[in-house]
Amino acid sequence: IEAQFERFGATCFAMDHINGHRHFHLHPVVLDAIAALAPGFDNPPLRLPYEPYAASFRANRDRALGRLAGSLFYAVQSRRIRGRLSGGGMKTNDCVFGLHDSGAMSEARVLRLLDHLPHGVTEIYCHPATRRWNGSDAPPASYQPEAEFRALLSGSVKAKLNAMGLRPLTYRAALA
Repeated sequence: IEAQFERFGATCFAMDHINGHRHFHLHPVVLDAIAALAPGFDNPPLRLPYEPYAASFRANRDRALGRLAGSLFYAVQSRRIRGRLSGGGMKTNDCVFGLHDSGAMSEARVLRLLDHLPHGVTEIYCHPATRRWNGSDAPPASYQPEAEFRALLSGSVKAKLNAMGLRPLTYRAALA
């Protein structure tokens, strides 16, 4: 973890936020290392992958059990992490939407989600791409990275954000 921080620190970029593949940064040992190292790297915010059940389900009305289980798990983890980081100067987002819809964050899903956003700093989570994979390591057919890419560029999404008085920001800017 220290080597990764140092390697990134050697670039010309400011670290916007910390997260790990498959949210591995939530593991207590990893989190402790991050909390110890972050002050030396200007305390970048940490992504908490908590998707509130009620808003998530109201927006999309599917996968109720999976949404509930994920929301409960990450609610407990988020509480633990916020407690661990309190007083250390590291900030976190309030919630993330798209965890339960990864690969399916189409324009329609994003628009419905915007109607149910809670107050606070929210990340819309997706994995956009401009083409699909080929070969045996291809994701399932339900995974639609091109649709996620189009949703991010959607004029309808932009217009709705503007109408709601919202604007996309980096983690650092949103949590400043």
